[in-house]
Amino acid sequence: MRIENVVALTRGELITAPSISHFEDTRVSTSLVKRGDLFIALNPEEIVKAIYAGAYGIIYDDDTITPMDPEIAFIKVRNTKSAAYSIARYCMIKKNFRFICVDHVTFEIIKKISKTKEVDFIEQSDIKGIFSLLKNDDATIVFGYEEDFLTELTTDTVETFLEPRECSMQTSGTTLFESTITIDSQSMRVKLPQFQLKYLENAIHILKEFGLEYDLTSVGFIKFFDPVFVDEMLNQKEFGKTSKVIIFTEYYDKKLLKETMSYFCDNTKWAKNLYVFPISHADYDDGSVIITLYGSERELKDILEENDFNFAFVVNGDKSKLIKEKKESSIFTFSF
Repeated sequence: MRIENVVALTRGELITAPSISHFEDTRVSTSLVKRGDLFIALNPEEIVKAIYAGAYGIIYDDDTITPMDPEIAFIKVRNTKSAAYSIARYCMIKKNFRFICVDHVTFEIIKKISKTKEVDFIEQSDIKGIFSLLKNDDATIVFGYEEDFLTELTTDTVETFLEPRECSMQTSGTTLFESTITIDSQSMRVKLPQFQLKYLENAIHILKEFGLEYDLTSVGFIKFFDPVFVDEMLNQKEFGKTSKVIIFTEYYDKKLLKETMSYFCDNTKWAKNLYVFPISHADYDDGSVIITLYGSERELKDILEENDFNFAFVVNGDKSKLIKEKKESSIFTFSF
Protein backbone atom coordinates (compact mmCIF):
# COMPACT_ATOMS: atom_id res chain seq x y z
CA MET A 1 0.00 0.00 0.00
CA ARG A 2 1.31 3.45 -0.92
CA ILE A 3 2.15 5.89 1.86
CA GLU A 4 -0.25 8.56 0.62
CA ASN A 5 -3.09 6.04 0.62
CA VAL A 6 -2.33 5.06 4.22
CA VAL A 7 -2.27 8.69 5.30
CA ALA A 8 -5.59 9.34 3.54
CA LEU A 9 -7.29 6.21 4.93
CA THR A 10 -6.24 6.92 8.51
CA ARG A 11 -6.60 10.71 8.27
CA GLY A 12 -3.12 10.85 9.71
CA GLU A 13 -0.11 13.10 9.31
CA LEU A 14 3.21 11.96 7.85
CA ILE A 15 5.76 13.34 10.31
CA THR A 16 8.92 12.23 8.53
CA ALA A 17 9.96 12.46 4.87
CA PRO A 18 11.19 8.98 3.92
CA SER A 19 12.39 8.08 0.44
CA ILE A 20 10.21 4.96 0.33
CA SER A 21 6.83 5.15 -1.40
CA HIS A 22 4.96 2.05 -0.28
CA PHE A 23 4.72 -0.77 2.27
CA GLU A 24 4.80 -4.50 1.60
CA ASP A 25 2.17 -5.39 4.20
CA THR A 26 0.40 -4.12 7.32
CA ARG A 27 0.98 -5.70 10.73
CA VAL A 28 -0.42 -5.25 14.23
CA SER A 29 1.85 -7.85 15.86
CA THR A 30 5.63 -7.37 16.10
CA SER A 31 6.17 -11.13 15.76
CA LEU A 32 4.88 -10.94 12.18
CA VAL A 33 6.74 -7.80 11.07
CA LYS A 34 9.06 -8.25 8.11
CA ARG A 35 11.27 -5.89 6.18
CA GLY A 36 9.19 -3.29 4.36
CA ASP A 37 6.04 -3.64 6.47
CA LEU A 38 3.83 -0.99 8.04
CA PHE A 39 3.36 -1.51 11.78
CA ILE A 40 0.31 -0.20 13.65
CA ALA A 41 1.50 0.48 17.19
CA LEU A 42 -1.49 -0.48 19.34
CA ASN A 43 1.14 -0.65 22.08
CA PRO A 44 3.70 2.18 21.64
CA GLU A 45 6.28 0.20 23.61
CA GLU A 46 6.53 -2.19 20.65
CA ILE A 47 7.68 0.46 18.17
CA VAL A 48 11.39 -0.11 18.66
CA LYS A 49 10.99 -3.88 18.31
CA ALA A 50 9.02 -3.39 15.07
CA ILE A 51 11.74 -1.15 13.65
CA TYR A 52 14.44 -3.68 14.47
CA ALA A 53 12.29 -6.32 12.74
CA GLY A 54 12.38 -4.22 9.55
CA ALA A 55 9.28 -2.03 9.64
CA TYR A 56 9.37 0.80 7.08
CA GLY A 57 6.42 2.62 8.62
CA ILE A 58 4.87 3.21 12.04
CA ILE A 59 1.32 4.34 12.79
CA TYR A 60 1.07 5.77 16.30
CA ASP A 61 -1.04 8.09 18.45
CA ASP A 62 1.22 8.70 21.44
CA ASP A 63 2.23 12.38 21.64
CA THR A 64 5.41 11.48 23.52
CA ILE A 65 6.82 9.46 20.60
CA THR A 66 9.68 11.12 18.72
CA PRO A 67 10.53 9.68 15.28
CA MET A 68 13.95 8.03 15.57
CA ASP A 69 14.76 7.63 11.89
CA PRO A 70 13.83 10.07 9.09
CA GLU A 71 13.76 7.18 6.60
CA ILE A 72 10.98 5.44 8.49
CA ALA A 73 7.47 6.71 7.75
CA PHE A 74 6.08 7.84 11.09
CA ILE A 75 2.36 8.50 10.64
CA LYS A 76 0.64 10.27 13.54
CA VAL A 77 -3.08 9.53 13.96
CA ARG A 78 -5.72 10.43 16.54
CA ASN A 79 -6.35 6.84 17.52
CA THR A 80 -4.41 3.74 16.43
CA LYS A 81 -7.39 1.40 16.84
CA SER A 82 -9.53 3.57 14.56
CA ALA A 83 -6.67 3.69 12.06
CA ALA A 84 -6.35 -0.10 12.19
CA TYR A 85 -10.08 -0.51 11.51
CA SER A 86 -9.89 1.89 8.55
CA ILE A 87 -7.06 -0.04 6.93
CA ALA A 88 -8.70 -3.40 7.69
CA ARG A 89 -11.99 -2.29 6.13
CA TYR A 90 -10.18 -1.11 2.99
CA CYS A 91 -8.40 -4.46 2.64
CA MET A 92 -11.43 -6.54 3.61
CA ILE A 93 -13.65 -5.11 0.87
CA LYS A 94 -11.20 -6.47 -1.69
CA LYS A 95 -11.64 -9.98 -0.29
CA ASN A 96 -14.54 -12.12 -1.48
CA PHE A 97 -15.87 -13.13 1.94
CA ARG A 98 -19.46 -14.10 2.58
CA PHE A 99 -20.41 -12.49 5.91
CA ILE A 100 -22.99 -14.15 8.15
CA CYS A 101 -24.37 -12.50 11.29
CA VAL A 102 -25.72 -14.64 14.13
CA ASP A 103 -26.45 -14.01 17.79
CA HIS A 104 -23.48 -14.07 20.17
CA VAL A 105 -24.26 -17.44 21.79
CA THR A 106 -24.76 -19.21 18.45
CA PHE A 107 -21.51 -17.59 17.31
CA GLU A 108 -19.58 -19.10 20.23
CA ILE A 109 -21.07 -22.57 19.62
CA ILE A 110 -20.29 -22.46 15.89
CA LYS A 111 -16.69 -21.59 16.78
CA LYS A 112 -16.50 -24.82 18.76
CA ILE A 113 -18.19 -27.25 16.39
CA SER A 114 -17.26 -25.94 12.92
CA LYS A 115 -14.62 -28.18 11.35
CA THR A 116 -13.81 -26.72 7.96
CA LYS A 117 -11.13 -24.34 6.65
CA GLU A 118 -13.82 -22.49 4.71
CA VAL A 119 -15.05 -20.86 7.92
CA ASP A 120 -13.48 -18.08 9.96
CA PHE A 121 -14.73 -15.69 12.62
CA ILE A 122 -14.52 -11.98 13.28
CA GLU A 123 -15.12 -9.73 16.29
CA GLN A 124 -14.77 -5.96 16.29
CA SER A 125 -12.83 -6.02 19.57
CA ASP A 126 -10.21 -8.44 18.21
CA ILE A 127 -8.04 -6.25 15.98
CA LYS A 128 -5.30 -8.87 15.64
CA GLY A 129 -7.92 -11.43 14.67
CA ILE A 130 -9.24 -9.10 11.97
CA PHE A 131 -5.80 -8.79 10.37
CA SER A 132 -5.29 -12.54 10.71
CA LEU A 133 -8.52 -13.06 8.77
CA LEU A 134 -7.13 -10.93 5.94
CA LYS A 135 -4.33 -13.48 5.55
CA ASN A 136 -6.66 -16.49 5.53
CA ASP A 137 -6.83 -17.61 1.91
CA ASP A 138 -8.90 -20.70 2.74
CA ALA A 139 -11.87 -18.95 4.31
CA THR A 140 -14.88 -18.03 2.19
CA ILE A 141 -17.50 -17.69 4.95
CA VAL A 142 -17.04 -15.38 7.93
CA PHE A 143 -19.28 -15.46 11.00
CA GLY A 144 -19.78 -12.49 13.29
CA TYR A 145 -22.41 -11.15 15.69
CA GLU A 146 -22.14 -7.37 15.19
CA GLU A 147 -24.26 -6.61 12.11
CA ASP A 148 -23.32 -2.94 11.75
CA PHE A 149 -19.62 -3.81 11.93
CA LEU A 150 -19.95 -6.61 9.38
CA THR A 151 -21.85 -4.31 7.02
CA GLU A 152 -18.89 -1.93 6.97
CA LEU A 153 -16.59 -4.72 5.78
CA THR A 154 -18.40 -5.65 2.58
CA THR A 155 -20.23 -4.14 -0.34
CA ASP A 156 -22.51 -7.18 -0.41
CA THR A 157 -25.47 -7.90 1.84
CA VAL A 158 -24.69 -9.44 5.22
CA GLU A 159 -26.78 -12.59 5.72
CA THR A 160 -28.45 -12.38 9.12
CA PHE A 161 -30.02 -15.14 11.22
CA LEU A 162 -32.36 -14.23 14.06
CA GLU A 163 -31.74 -15.34 17.62
CA PRO A 164 -33.56 -18.63 18.32
CA ARG A 165 -36.65 -18.41 20.54
CA GLU A 166 -37.26 -22.06 21.34
CA CYS A 167 -35.74 -25.52 21.02
CA SER A 168 -37.33 -28.53 19.32
CA MET A 169 -34.33 -30.74 20.02
CA GLN A 170 -35.21 -34.03 21.75
CA THR A 171 -33.65 -34.47 25.19
CA SER A 172 -33.58 -37.54 27.40
CA GLY A 173 -31.89 -36.21 30.48
CA THR A 174 -30.38 -33.04 31.89
CA THR A 175 -28.30 -31.87 34.81
CA LEU A 176 -27.68 -28.29 35.82
CA PHE A 177 -24.70 -28.14 33.49
CA GLU A 178 -25.13 -30.87 30.85
CA SER A 179 -27.79 -32.24 28.51
CA THR A 180 -28.41 -35.55 26.78
CA ILE A 181 -29.76 -34.96 23.29
CA THR A 182 -30.87 -37.12 20.38
CA ILE A 183 -29.72 -36.14 16.89
CA ASP A 184 -30.14 -38.33 13.80
CA SER A 185 -31.38 -41.16 16.03
CA GLN A 186 -28.20 -41.05 18.10
CA SER A 187 -28.08 -40.07 21.77
CA MET A 188 -25.17 -38.05 23.09
CA ARG A 189 -24.30 -36.00 26.14
CA VAL A 190 -23.14 -32.43 25.58
CA LYS A 191 -21.59 -29.88 27.91
CA LEU A 192 -24.30 -27.29 27.51
CA PRO A 193 -27.14 -26.49 29.95
CA GLN A 194 -30.67 -27.06 28.76
CA PHE A 195 -31.46 -23.38 28.15
CA GLN A 196 -28.60 -23.12 25.63
CA LEU A 197 -29.73 -26.06 23.49
CA LYS A 198 -31.78 -23.75 21.29
CA TYR A 199 -28.53 -22.04 20.31
CA LEU A 200 -26.88 -25.39 19.55
CA GLU A 201 -29.84 -26.35 17.38
CA ASN A 202 -29.57 -22.98 15.63
CA ALA A 203 -25.84 -23.48 15.00
CA ILE A 204 -26.43 -26.92 13.50
CA HIS A 205 -29.23 -25.58 11.29
CA ILE A 206 -27.04 -22.75 9.95
CA LEU A 207 -24.04 -24.97 9.25
CA LYS A 208 -26.25 -27.51 7.48
CA GLU A 209 -27.84 -24.76 5.39
CA PHE A 210 -24.42 -23.75 4.07
CA GLY A 211 -23.22 -27.32 3.67
CA LEU A 212 -20.48 -26.90 6.26
CA GLU A 213 -18.96 -29.73 8.29
CA TYR A 214 -19.35 -29.79 12.07
CA ASP A 215 -18.49 -32.09 14.97
CA LEU A 216 -20.83 -32.29 17.97
CA THR A 217 -18.19 -34.04 20.07
CA SER A 218 -16.51 -30.63 20.21
CA VAL A 219 -19.48 -29.05 21.99
CA GLY A 220 -18.34 -27.56 25.27
CA PHE A 221 -19.12 -24.86 27.78
CA ILE A 222 -18.96 -21.35 26.42
CA LYS A 223 -18.05 -18.09 28.13
CA PHE A 224 -21.66 -17.22 28.96
CA PHE A 225 -22.06 -20.24 31.26
CA ASP A 226 -18.76 -21.86 32.20
CA PRO A 227 -18.88 -23.94 35.43
CA VAL A 228 -15.70 -24.85 37.31
CA PHE A 229 -15.68 -27.19 40.32
CA VAL A 230 -13.32 -25.99 43.06
CA ASP A 231 -12.34 -26.64 46.67
CA GLU A 232 -12.18 -24.13 49.53
CA MET A 233 -8.86 -22.74 48.24
CA LEU A 234 -10.17 -22.35 44.66
CA ASN A 235 -8.14 -25.29 43.39
CA GLN A 236 -9.84 -26.67 40.30
CA LYS A 237 -11.24 -30.17 40.75
CA GLU A 238 -12.54 -32.84 38.43
CA PHE A 239 -15.92 -31.98 36.94
CA GLY A 240 -18.77 -33.00 39.26
CA LYS A 241 -16.47 -34.01 42.13
CA THR A 242 -16.96 -31.22 44.68
CA SER A 243 -19.83 -29.37 46.33
CA LYS A 244 -18.47 -25.95 45.36
CA VAL A 245 -18.89 -24.56 41.84
CA ILE A 246 -18.05 -21.21 40.26
CA ILE A 247 -20.08 -20.35 37.17
CA PHE A 248 -18.23 -17.81 35.07
CA THR A 249 -20.33 -15.70 32.73
CA GLU A 250 -19.33 -12.86 30.47
CA TYR A 251 -21.62 -9.83 30.32
CA TYR A 252 -22.76 -9.08 26.78
CA ASP A 253 -26.17 -7.50 27.30
CA LYS A 254 -28.87 -7.47 29.97
CA LYS A 255 -31.19 -9.74 28.00
CA LEU A 256 -28.67 -12.57 27.76
CA LEU A 257 -27.56 -12.16 31.36
CA LYS A 258 -31.18 -12.22 32.56
CA GLU A 259 -31.83 -15.42 30.60
CA THR A 260 -28.74 -17.05 32.14
CA MET A 261 -29.54 -15.92 35.67
CA SER A 262 -33.18 -17.00 35.41
CA TYR A 263 -32.14 -20.52 34.46
CA PHE A 264 -29.53 -20.62 37.20
CA CYS A 265 -31.83 -19.25 39.94
CA ASP A 266 -34.75 -21.49 39.00
CA ASN A 267 -32.63 -24.61 39.26
CA THR A 268 -30.57 -23.85 42.37
CA LYS A 269 -33.24 -22.68 44.80
CA TRP A 270 -32.11 -25.32 47.30
CA ALA A 271 -28.49 -24.15 47.27
CA LYS A 272 -26.45 -21.49 48.99
CA ASN A 273 -25.68 -19.10 46.13
CA LEU A 274 -23.33 -16.17 45.77
CA TYR A 275 -23.82 -13.59 43.03
CA VAL A 276 -20.74 -11.51 42.27
CA PHE A 277 -20.76 -8.62 39.81
CA PRO A 278 -18.14 -6.04 38.84
CA ILE A 279 -18.83 -2.53 40.08
CA SER A 280 -19.20 -1.43 36.44
CA HIS A 281 -22.43 -3.48 36.25
CA ALA A 282 -23.90 -2.52 39.60
CA ASP A 283 -26.89 -1.07 37.78
CA TYR A 284 -28.07 -4.58 36.91
CA ASP A 285 -29.29 -5.13 40.48
CA ASP A 286 -33.06 -5.70 40.05
CA GLY A 287 -33.70 -6.80 43.61
CA SER A 288 -34.32 -10.47 42.76
CA VAL A 289 -31.01 -11.60 44.33
CA ILE A 290 -28.41 -10.14 46.67
CA ILE A 291 -25.43 -9.04 44.61
CA THR A 292 -21.88 -8.64 45.92
CA LEU A 293 -19.74 -6.17 43.98
CA TYR A 294 -16.01 -6.38 43.28
CA GLY A 295 -13.63 -3.74 41.99
CA SER A 296 -10.57 -5.84 41.13
CA GLU A 297 -9.54 -9.44 40.51
CA ARG A 298 -7.85 -9.47 43.92
CA GLU A 299 -11.07 -8.36 45.58
CA LEU A 300 -13.04 -10.99 43.64
CA LYS A 301 -10.63 -13.70 44.77
CA ASP A 302 -11.02 -12.61 48.41
CA ILE A 303 -14.82 -12.71 48.10
CA LEU A 304 -14.75 -16.26 46.71
CA GLU A 305 -12.29 -17.49 49.33
CA GLU A 306 -14.02 -15.87 52.31
CA ASN A 307 -17.65 -16.80 51.55
CA ASP A 308 -19.35 -20.15 51.98
CA PHE A 309 -21.36 -21.17 48.90
CA ASN A 310 -22.50 -24.08 46.77
CA PHE A 311 -22.60 -21.98 43.62
CA ALA A 312 -20.95 -18.66 42.87
CA PHE A 313 -22.34 -16.85 39.84
CA VAL A 314 -19.45 -14.61 38.72
CA VAL A 315 -19.85 -11.97 36.04
CA ASN A 316 -16.78 -10.93 34.00
CA GLY A 317 -14.28 -12.68 36.27
CA ASP A 318 -10.95 -13.76 34.81
CA LYS A 319 -10.93 -17.53 35.31
CA SER A 320 -7.25 -17.84 34.50
CA LYS A 321 -6.33 -15.51 37.38
CA LEU A 322 -8.70 -17.04 39.94
CA ILE A 323 -8.60 -20.79 39.52
CA LYS A 324 -5.60 -22.80 40.67
CA GLU A 325 -4.19 -26.02 39.26
CA LYS A 326 -6.49 -29.05 39.07
CA LYS A 327 -6.13 -31.64 41.86
CA GLU A 328 -8.01 -34.71 43.14
CA SER A 329 -11.16 -34.34 45.24
CA SER A 330 -14.09 -36.17 46.79
CA ILE A 331 -17.16 -37.27 44.83
CA PHE A 332 -20.18 -34.95 44.61
CA THR A 333 -22.59 -34.51 41.68
CA PHE A 334 -25.56 -32.33 40.83
CA SER A 335 -28.69 -33.21 38.89
CA PHE A 336 -32.31 -32.18 38.72
